[in-house]
Amino acid sequence: NEVESISAFIVEKGTPGLILEKHLKMMGLKGHRSYNITLDKVKVPKENRIEKAGLRLALNVLNTTRISLAFGFVGLARAALEAVVDFAKNRIIRGKPISEHQAISFPIAELATEIDAARLLAYRAAVMDEKDARHRKETSMAKNYAGNIMIKSVDLASRILAGYGTDTEYPVERYLRDAYSWVAAQGTREVQNLVISREIFR
Repeated sequence: NEVESISAFIVEKGTPGLILEKHLKMMGLKGHRSYNITLDKVKVPKENRIEKAGLRLALNVLNTTRISLAFGFVGLARAALEAVVDFAKNRIIRGKPISEHQAISFPIAELATEIDAARLLAYRAAVMDEKDARHRKETSMAKNYAGNIMIKSVDLASRILAGYGTDTEYPVERYLRDAYSWVAAQGTREVQNLVISREIFR
């Protein structure tokens, strides 16, 4: 049985041989700490072994984390949307706000719709998780779609703000850095598509 053939081990902080190497200095997510971890001849007591549950635990963590990421991606996308809406309403060119131009307002309307769709996908995955239903496909769909919309949102905001999009006095440049630093967490777009396609054809 593949699921029961892998055990998990709890390696506690301070265990000899557990080495947290240099902090990864990413362009975004400045409040987040990521490290390379090395296990060098680490000895783990028998009571720290979770037998026959390693794969199940790993998959459960992936599913739960991907749902959380989907909601986080939606939040960042909405923040970028709010920033660009505020800018478009207050940026006056030739006597009227740029929000009155369809070239500005239509892409924003489409983005708002897509953000709501991403939020609903995330809610569906969360409800299925609460009910202990199989939801690998739905979770990867939520994470993948929300990630794509997050990137679209920060890109659109950056384009509409133009020069102000890279001004550190505006939040959009930070949203852009955070989004690209965050989107591949717990599996790239290709990994999510692999999970989705396997679930479709299983």
